[in-house]
Amino acid sequence: MPPLLLTLQLIIFFMIVVLPQTPQHLPMAERGEGIQVQPPQISRHSNPKPTSRGGSVEQVPYMTARIFKSQFTYTFSVSPGPKFLRFYFYPAVYSGINESDFFLTVTSGVHTLLSNFSASLTVAAMEPQVDSMVKEFIIHVWENQTSLNITFSPSPSFYAFVNGIEVCSMPNNLYIRGDSEPIPLVGANYLICVDNYTTLETIYRLNVGGASFE
Repeated sequence: MPPLLLTLQLIIFFMIVVLPQTPQHLPMAERGEGIQVQPPQISRHSNPKPTSRGGSVEQVPYMTARIFKSQFTYTFSVSPGPKFLRFYFYPAVYSGINESDFFLTVTSGVHTLLSNFSASLTVAAMEPQVDSMVKEFIIHVWENQTSLNITFSPSPSFYAFVNGIEVCSMPNNLYIRGDSEPIPLVGANYLICVDNYTTLETIYRLNVGGASFE
């Protein structure tokens, strides 16, 4: 089977809530709204801000960052079901720490979402050129779960950082339908099954609607 890239496009209306910076356990709305938060500071730096601002960078959530010198886990109280999970990154110099000094791994349960990730190198390689980026995933929260844990780990001799985290509920069976409802693969004559044990990453976005496309 060739490598599979799943593309996602969905419009969701959500409210933004900026939460306090000190609690480790950050609440999330139970009614399906997304929440964009700025995580607590876990280093000697106090609410660092970038030394410069790119022309395409928005004030929220990119104008502050949280820097980690050691592993740290966020705990979100959530309802069961699939969630959009988004991480916002603006690689810049924060409190004298160069953007090249940030390498991090992000995990949630058994899933590794980012491994030895550099936002600086990723943004530098993107076309067209951008100053900031969002990494988006779909992850399933099981019926017996009451929280979603997200762990940031800096690579050895480096720092980890994030500008914003967003957790947003999404409809069941939208992309992940299980073994009983296989999904046709575009351009192929076979079906694939994506179950709730699978975590998806958005690689490309296609606006679908109106005229047909091949």
